[in-house]
Amino acid sequence: MGRPRIYDEELRRRLILATAESMLVEGPASLSLRTIAASCETSTTAIYSLFGGKDQLVAHVLEHGHESLRAALALVPHTDDPLADLTALGQAYRAWAIAHPALYQVMWADRSPVHQYREDDPDPCEAIAPLRDGVGRAIASGLFRDENVEEAAISIWASTHGMITLELSGFLDNSAAAERYENQLLASAWFWLNHG
Repeated sequence: MGRPRIYDEELRRRLILATAESMLVEGPASLSLRTIAASCETSTTAIYSLFGGKDQLVAHVLEHGHESLRAALALVPHTDDPLADLTALGQAYRAWAIAHPALYQVMWADRSPVHQYREDDPDPCEAIAPLRDGVGRAIASGLFRDENVEEAAISIWASTHGMITLELSGFLDNSAAAERYENQLLASAWFWLNHG
C-alpha cells in the first residue's frame, strides 16, 4: 500500500488564488475543478483532500480573502495621529487590492452567484474592523464628530473602495494614483471632522 500523498500549504494557497482568478474570469457558475487543478499542476484529488469539494473551495476563497485583508490592515500601527492612521489604513487597503486583484474583486462581487455554493458569506465589516477601530479612535480623540462609528467607517470605506475599484478596472491613470488616492482619503475623512 502506497503512502498517502501530502498536499502542502503552498499548494492550498495556489489553488485558492487560481480559483479566485477563475471566478473572476469565468464566473462562479462555470468553476471547473479539473481546470483549476491543471492550472496548479496538480489533480482534483488535491482539491478534495485540501478543501472537500467545490462548495468548500469557494468558501475558502472568500474566507482567505477576508482574513488576508484583515491581516494586512492589522499591520498598520497606531500613532498619536488618528487621521494619519486612517490614511495609512486606506493606503494599506489599496496596496492589498493591487497585490490581490482577483481576490479583491471576487470578495466584493455580486454575492448572488456565489450563494449557490455558500449561504454564510464572511461579514465584510469584519474585514474592515481595523478601519472601524481607527474611526472609533478618531471620534474618541475629538478629531471626528461624535457620530455613529459604523456609519462613518462605512462612508470612508465606500469612498476608498470606489477609488480602488476604478483603478483596478483601468478607469484611472495610474501615474498619479497614489497622490490622487491620498487626496480622496483625506476628502472622505474631512466630512467627519469635528469643525466645532
